[in-house]
Amino acid sequence: MPKILFGTFFAVTSLIFVAACNSATDSRKRDDIHNIDDPRDSSYYMIYDSASERFHRVSNLLEFLARDTMKTDSTYVATLAIARDISPVELERAIQDVVDPESEVMVQDTTQEVTMQMSAVLEDRSSPTDPNFHIRLIGSSSNVRTFDPRKGRMIWQWNVTPLKQGHHELLLSISQVDENDRIIGSPETRRHSIIIFSEKKKAGVFRGIGSFFANNWQWLIAAVVLPVFIAWFTTRLKRNWEKKGG
Repeated sequence: MPKILFGTFFAVTSLIFVAACNSATDSRKRDDIHNIDDPRDSSYYMIYDSASERFHRVSNLLEFLARDTMKTDSTYVATLAIARDISPVELERAIQDVVDPESEVMVQDTTQEVTMQMSAVLEDRSSPTDPNFHIRLIGSSSNVRTFDPRKGRMIWQWNVTPLKQGHHELLLSISQVDENDRIIGSPETRRHSIIIFSEKKKAGVFRGIGSFFANNWQWLIAAVVLPVFIAWFTTRLKRNWEKKGG
């Protein structure tokens, strides 16, 4: 009899537990459906709309990618990519192998018309006699690029080396170019201001040791040579004294 009662109690308890689990699962499913489909739930649509813009193809797209924070006396790669009929996500995937992986999109423009030839110049806004950056165009010495229909884009890259600490400005100028490689002026020329924060580069352990030896080599030589000389001179005097005494 006790075994029968225990078995019945166990069976009823198990059924109640299973029913409770199913009820909780159904409730979560209803909540999930509410979060996605209920038009009153605006947070879902805000996230979706924001993400969809990056997947939306545009006729003309310009993106400048660089680090917004750099260390002085270190060199970084800044990239400008211009393309047609592409989305931001597609463009960034297409150039991901050549850009600095820690760079960010600092300029994005979908309003400038992309022509068969474009010119781009990255400049330091400070005085030439007291620069904040050293900038060098990578690859071709010409600022002009020709649109590649097969790849659907043009790319410029620069080596950027900050020389001073603080917030400093770069100027990116992009122009259309005619068939004779002449820049078509305003309003086709666009200028974008880019602010970079430069911070002091921390010296590594080995670099610090090297700097210490470079700045104090005279004292180090004296610290090593002088005790050796004193020991040698003392030993020599002692031997001479012993010979005279003997």
